[in-house]
Amino acid sequence: MRKLNSLLARDSRATWLVSLLLLAVIGYGDYATGIEYGFGLFYLLPIALMAWHAGKNPGLIMCSLAALTWALADYLPRLLLGLGPMRIPVTLWNAAIGLGIYATFTVALAKLKLALLRERQALRLKSDLLSVVSHEFNNALTSMGMALLLLRENDDIPEQRHKVYPILERIHRLLKTAVANFLNQARMQSGRFQLDVRQIELRKLVAEVLELMRPLAEQKELALNLEFPETVFPVNADPDALLLVLSNLIGNAIKYTPGRGRVTVRLNPVPGDPIREVEVEVQDTGIGIAPEDQEAIFKGFYRTPEGKKQATGYGLGLMVARQILESHDSVLQLESRPGQGSRFYFKLPLCRPDCPHRGSGLCHRCHGRNPLAEDPVKEKGPSVVLTH
Repeated sequence: MRKLNSLLARDSRATWLVSLLLLAVIGYGDYATGIEYGFGLFYLLPIALMAWHAGKNPGLIMCSLAALTWALADYLPRLLLGLGPMRIPVTLWNAAIGLGIYATFTVALAKLKLALLRERQALRLKSDLLSVVSHEFNNALTSMGMALLLLRENDDIPEQRHKVYPILERIHRLLKTAVANFLNQARMQSGRFQLDVRQIELRKLVAEVLELMRPLAEQKELALNLEFPETVFPVNADPDALLLVLSNLIGNAIKYTPGRGRVTVRLNPVPGDPIREVEVEVQDTGIGIAPEDQEAIFKGFYRTPEGKKQATGYGLGLMVARQILESHDSVLQLESRPGQGSRFYFKLPLCRPDCPHRGSGLCHRCHGRNPLAEDPVKEKGPSVVLTH
């Protein structure tokens, strides 16, 4: 039975063949016995087989074939007895009722299978998450233990102790970023993630991130470039949330760029009169991302085959970054080719000092009400709050 079930799950032609053979046997039994109502439920067997293994639409096609077979099995014996014309209205009525019952059963079964698949995916995701977290945290703790051992063994040698401190700092940064990603993902899914949007100077924020990432870049001899205009453009964003976004983007650029490569952070005002937005861009000369992977990397817990070879990670940072930017009414976009590096970019709004909507809950782009901006809520409220 398991082998048959596995075959039907893999091969749609086998599903059709078995379902049609089963329908033919049931139809013949219905015709041969002449039982008026007894075989009606048996037609659900090929329908269930088709709907479960092939999907809702093939299941509905089987519904039509089953209703037609049921009608023919009911009508042909009467036709041979000369009662055909008199039986046509009853046969059509029975076929219509049967089709309705079968279709309802098919739709319900397809929804049940979809719900089971989603639950199975959720369980698999939780299992994968626990596996990844356990593995990565165990590696970090092992490295930390080795570093502490070296500190104890070199207690009287300051030069050796100073070599260990950067290791502990990297481990601390890795664990802190991972925990921040997991916590923010959980908050966004539960609706408890709140923004505190205010005017910030992006140059200072980027400089802070680069200072944190510089030791890793120096190890790989990467060039870190800042290309900012002379004019300072304060943007409207949550500084802590945007710091996490930039940390993920710049950290990924450094991780997936081979030695002696280049990572560039740019800030470009979007042309307009007046200027309403600025574009933030993180570009690298790294391994790049294949077109077929460019959407999957934003869905969470997915890493490209090349990325797994290049560095460790959870595959969660880009999903968190995109969701944070969506809560800012922005979109994280990607341009990349394998072997030619990647360019991640997004836009943030400027708010003029004379903006008529400052503090009013309206969109900070002055284009109308922002659906993410709600009236202030109590401390434990689930809404996302945007404040100027």
